[in-house]
Amino acid sequence: MAKKGQTFNSYSEEFKHNAVMKYVNGSKSYKALAEELGIRHCSQLKVWVKKWKEGAPFDERKGVSNP
Repeated sequence: MAKKGQTFNSYSEEFKHNAVMKYVNGSKSYKALAEELGIRHCSQLKVWVKKWKEGAPFDERKGVSNP
């Protein structure tokens, strides 16, 4: 659950795809790559990789349009 005053980062589909490809094709850990790319927490990258492996869209929330 979001906390009062918490801010969220939004990443483009292209950024997510590039981050996943860097992880899959590289030899860096989730944590190291997340820090390099400026992703707040490595678990976000893990979620994107899992969705990519399953062939699922990165953002499945209702009513969300990606630019």
